Amino acid sequence: MHITAVVLTFNEQIHLERCINNIKGFVDRIVVVDSFSSDDTVNIARRAGAVILKNSWRNYATQFNWALDNLPKDTDWILRIDADEYFDDEFLCNVRDQLIGCSNSVSGFIVDRWMYFQGKPIRFGGLFPVKVLRLFRLGSGRCENRWMDEHIIVDGETMSIKGKLIDDNKNNISW
Repeated sequence: MHITAVVLTFNEQIHLERCINNIKGFVDRIVVVDSFSSDDTVNIARRAGAVILKNSWRNYATQFNWALDNLPKDTDWILRIDADEYFDDEFLCNVRDQLIGCSNSVSGFIVDRWMYFQGKPIRFGGLFPVKVLRLFRLGSGRCENRWMDEHIIVDGETMSIKGKLIDDNKNNISW
C-alpha cells in the first residue's frame, strides 16, 4: 500500500514545514505542486524530501486534477491536504490500520475538519466540524470542477477515520 500526499502551494513558507512534518510519518511520498512561489516554499519542500512539480494556477480543481494526472503510477492512495492543515494524533494513529483493514469496495475516507483561528478551534456558529473526503484510491476520485467549495468526488463506498484535520492558517488577520 503506497500513499502519496498532494499539497498545492503558492507562497506557503509559513505553513509548509508544519504540514510536511505532520504527514511524513504515514505517507510514502509527498508531492508539492507549486504555482511559482516567490518565497522559500520550494526550498522548504525540497529540504523535506518532497517531489516538486510546477504548474500555473487557474483554480483549485484544475490544479489538483492536474496533480492527479501527474502522480507516479505506484500510488495506491491519495491524501489531499492543504499547506495550512495538519492531522491530530488520533487520526495519525488510526489511518494505516483503517487502510489495511478496509474492503476493496471502499474508495475513500472522510475525516472531521476543524477550523482554527489564532490557534484556537472555532466552536460556535454551527459550521464545524465539517466532514471532508481527504483520502482516496488513485483512479477512483477527482476534484469537482468548481471555482469555489470544491470537493473530491469518488466512485465507491466511503468510511470515516476518527481524528481531526485541523485547518490553522497562521497568516495575520490582514491577510
